[in-house]
Amino acid sequence: GRRIDVDDAWRQFEQRRRETSPRGNRWLTIAAAAVVVIAVVAVLAGRPHGGHHDPRPAAGASRPPALSATRNYPAAITARIGVRNVISMAGAGDAVWAMTLSGELVRISARTNAVTLSVHIPGIAIGGQLAAGGGRLWLDACRSSGRVQLLGIDPATGRVRSRITVPGSCGSIAYGLGHLWIVSGVKGGIRILRISPAARRVDARTPIIHNLVYSFVAGPEGVWYSTGSRIRQVDPSGTRLAGLTVNDSGYQFTLFDAELALGHGAIWALSGNENIARIDPATGGITAVVSYRSFDPTYAFTGGPFIEVGQDSLWLLADLGHTQVLRISLSTGQPLGRIRVGGSCGQPCSQIYDVAGAVWVPSGSDIVRIDPARLPG
Repeated sequence: GRRIDVDDAWRQFEQRRRETSPRGNRWLTIAAAAVVVIAVVAVLAGRPHGGHHDPRPAAGASRPPALSATRNYPAAITARIGVRNVISMAGAGDAVWAMTLSGELVRISARTNAVTLSVHIPGIAIGGQLAAGGGRLWLDACRSSGRVQLLGIDPATGRVRSRITVPGSCGSIAYGLGHLWIVSGVKGGIRILRISPAARRVDARTPIIHNLVYSFVAGPEGVWYSTGSRIRQVDPSGTRLAGLTVNDSGYQFTLFDAELALGHGAIWALSGNENIARIDPATGGITAVVSYRSFDPTYAFTGGPFIEVGQDSLWLLADLGHTQVLRISLSTGQPLGRIRVGGSCGQPCSQIYDVAGAVWVPSGSDIVRIDPARLPG
């Protein structure tokens, strides 16, 4: 009849959930919910119906976590823009650009939320990753012929102004340190290519990486990628991987298949054990590890999650039956609010963007705009 019984029941459920196959998780969730409901009923039944109640926890019992920080804030959604099947987004000035599965490049005004331009990019078979930098919008275009081109697009008109032939196969692209960077599949592995926007050519390439690159980012904090259980830096010269390697010793944190983001002078790595590490780009050392689960043990991501940094916050996206976004404090790791985007993630489930003072999430049928000013923090 105590609150601690509820916590114990949930911890047992979480431990068993991790040891159970995905197919069995659905039934285990139902069973666990029943156990928790029974425990809650016991708590309510054990409370006195009158008189005074001592609010202090029993000796040896920990104070239950505050769950109010993760309540839903539907008013934070300020627009739903009817652009379907978005596969990539980027920001340039006060405009937000989206690339769709059908090959439409769409420009959206961040002031009015209106679609101001739509241009069809013909001949794209796969790929379609966007990046912005150097006064241009860049599109990684995989042609049906098998050729890979990097298209330089004028943000004012949406017209293709340059075409750069890229060896290998399509991959992730990012802009940082005055260059474009592309993860390119080659025989025997993967290379990371550095491209000069001014010279319009590949001007450096790394040795072959014999592992799958799980996450790839570039920005003022450098060029970083995660592979397996490692997070490594690409040297700014673009010719070697002799940069820093993140060391996770001394922390209860795993680097395995870490999702990366850059911002506020740090690298942020989201690991499979639902912890977030802050990494110093100058040393590669982990300076802090925070866990949103310590504030709400019931909050668990089952699809994803994916991470973005912006607006003085960390943003996590995942599919919990319906797409949800969680805002987390950079300084404490405490959840500040939750937004239920709605709809099924589908293909765009891995996308969340900080552009033009807002957070943007493609949800399959539309693009959802989240206003950070309408959330705590």
